Amino acid sequence: KPTQADVFYQAGMGALARFDYAAPEQRDVARAAFARTVDNAEPTSFESVGQGAYGTSRHYLARLNPIVASGEVDSVVLIASDVTDLKTAQHELRETNEKLRVAISASGIGLWNWDPRRDELVMDETCASILGTDPGRAPKSYAEYRQLLGLEDAADLERNIRRALEIGVYADAEHTLRGADGR
Repeated sequence: KPTQADVFYQAGMGALARFDYAAPEQRDVARAAFARTVDNAEPTSFESVGQGAYGTSRHYLARLNPIVASGEVDSVVLIASDVTDLKTAQHELRETNEKLRVAISASGIGLWNWDPRRDELVMDETCASILGTDPGRAPKSYAEYRQLLGLEDAADLERNIRRALEIGVYADAEHTLRGADGR
């Protein structure tokens, strides 16, 4: 059964003590993941920060997979993937989403989304407010939304939706809605 005192080999680096590859402050996380893998005979993963080429800081996702023989963990395979670019992209996406949220909030634009396969309509707080209601009482389906339209606008909307489903693009359209209060 593997122990934490075991030595492993890393290409180009020779023998290393099991956790020498990890930054000192990351070693407890690595040890705990290793222990879970050995104790439970199930794969485990953890994220860590380590030193990359030229001393740069890099983010890694490490996966530990037990090799079981005769009902016991015989060895553990560790595969680490550099996820620095993914972490950077996630951070940039969060920043962009926050900027978008602030811009939408400042503009007074309401957002909605309709999933035609499930006939599920979701409106944000501003969109619901424009209809004179709150998100919990806003229309939740196309049929509920359609009830807020006059006959002519309902027919126009039907044509626009059919066209959008055919070509995959929803054209700009305007229609008058009655508020949730019926006006």
